[in-house]
Amino acid sequence: MGRRKGPKHDHQLKSPNVEHSTEELIAESSVSENLTEAPTTKSPDLEVTACSTETIDVLGNGLVVIKTLRKGLGRETRPSHGDTVVINYKGWLEDGTLVDDVENAKIVLGDGDVIHAFDLSIPLAEHKETFELITDARFAYGSRGRDPDIPSGAKLTYHIEILKVDDPPCYANMPNSERLAIANQKKDRGNYYYRREEFAFAIDSYSKALKILQLPTSSTQSSGEKSDVDCPTELINDAKLKLENNLAAAQLKVEAFDAAIMSCDTVLQSDPQNIKALFRKGKVSCVLFIC
Repeated sequence: MGRRKGPKHDHQLKSPNVEHSTEELIAESSVSENLTEAPTTKSPDLEVTACSTETIDVLGNGLVVIKTLRKGLGRETRPSHGDTVVINYKGWLEDGTLVDDVENAKIVLGDGDVIHAFDLSIPLAEHKETFELITDARFAYGSRGRDPDIPSGAKLTYHIEILKVDDPPCYANMPNSERLAIANQKKDRGNYYYRREEFAFAIDSYSKALKILQLPTSSTQSSGEKSDVDCPTELINDAKLKLENNLAAAQLKVEAFDAAIMSCDTVLQSDPQNIKALFRKGKVSCVLFIC
């Protein structure tokens, strides 16, 4: 009947730097449930027999709406913030054009690994459930869209299948090579948000990546393990410096000047001649002291 919930751990990462996190998006309105049948967007390539007409207006304003297509294993199997979830999903534009078809995607809820509508809706779905998600552009790809297939302001329909629900990842017990791979994925996600000028979410992704790399190695992990031989400390330190520099750049964009100086100082402690950190710290100093 689904996995048994374990206790939350310190490695369930949260960033204090973000002012507009997914949790704040949820807090915009309480969840309202509407048990009447709602119209379903017709989408090709999906043969799921609906056994429930339960619909949930997630934010209470019609911008994120989900409808159960196949029931799961019960409410007690719903994932929580920080849990690891494996999903299949397909997404369509309003005209029926398929724009996403992904299998076995592994995400951590609330980490911003996917569009915001997923982080909002998946905690309301049960293990093994299949549901339809209709989301406004604000909680998907916004006014920028996604080149070349999703235009600006596109409303999207997704069919999502919850394959697996597990406890939050225990980064401290992972070998350095695995932690570095995950941190690089989150750095790439942060870069994605930065390019879209969603700087608060970029800060969140960079901060989570840094915390993964800053955790001490588990005492149960042998120092002679092949994974750490393949991933020397120098690689970890280099990745942390790049993340601190990226974090400082994003903090500058939201005028978090004190935080940006701290990020630059962290880089300069390890690399006193780091050009990017010196430039950004000088830029902050000019703003604060009106050079």
